[in-house]
Amino acid sequence: MVKRSWLPWAVAALATLTAIGLASLWLTRPAAALQASQFAVEPPPGTGFNFLITAVAISPDGRYLVFRAASGGGTPSLWLRPLDSLTARVLPGTEGADFPFWSPDGKSIGFFVADKLKRLDIVGGTPQVLCDGDGGPSAAAQGGTWNRDGVILFGDKRGLFRVPASGGTPTLLIKTDPSRQEAGYGHPQFLPGGKSFLYFVQSNDASTQGVYAASLDRPQDRIPVLRTPVKAIYAASMPGQLGRLLFLRERTLLAQPFDAHELRLEGDPAPLADDIAVLTSLRAAAFWVSDTGLLVYRNGMALERVKLAWITREGIKLGDASVVSKN
Repeated sequence: MVKRSWLPWAVAALATLTAIGLASLWLTRPAAALQASQFAVEPPPGTGFNFLITAVAISPDGRYLVFRAASGGGTPSLWLRPLDSLTARVLPGTEGADFPFWSPDGKSIGFFVADKLKRLDIVGGTPQVLCDGDGGPSAAAQGGTWNRDGVILFGDKRGLFRVPASGGTPTLLIKTDPSRQEAGYGHPQFLPGGKSFLYFVQSNDASTQGVYAASLDRPQDRIPVLRTPVKAIYAASMPGQLGRLLFLRERTLLAQPFDAHELRLEGDPAPLADDIAVLTSLRAAAFWVSDTGLLVYRNGMALERVKLAWITREGIKLGDASVVSKN
């Protein structure tokens, strides 16, 4: 257990081949007053977890966990698990969903299915298509974020887009720059206030690839924050204190003070957990955090999606045969 003056925490485990831990990042009680607790978060009966590395999201208030699970060879769906309950329920209409993300009030989730961006109220109902087809997210969309003004950002190989949370035609906010060998944007996250945000730039150039900060008002004036091969996320802190930027060094999860107003790192990083699962092809890593400081992470081997295709003897691709996830 890591013990810092700002970071006494307790760990829980997810019952799968690897583990997900839940931790409080900034509880202010003295470490001696804390008691570590551990508990299992199991897949729903008759199901198994499915590709958790991209298909998990913790609600802003830390009360709910969304994850993807499937039964047998069926299509995976998103499930909702209140963390004060022993049961989870499937969210109808989320078959094949990936990269879920929460509304700021914790009442709805957004998610991607093929080239569609959808939203669903967690109390029930039918998913609403926010945008699809030309101008909507491509099948390579990698994550979204939602602010209190009803703006959603999402990224794909073309750049970073904004769309109203009520639906509409997306607007290209920042376009990828081929001159910098940029291959796509993803993993956006609004910072406190809902104007500035972080996002990941994928590039074959190590000096370009990494996490940047920008704002809705001046999106082109981006600020480099961190050189890294996978995503990083911001964790809010107590009032009057700096939040933390969570990122990986090798497979170790670190937290470093981050000034969300000046958009810069401060001080030195501190380790939180080891052996975090990663998926380099999607620049994804298995850790998430709520606005209340609840950290969810998964340990385990590095993950990659394996795509099978029909190929002629001449080496010409005829089409995809199937998709298998190693998880």
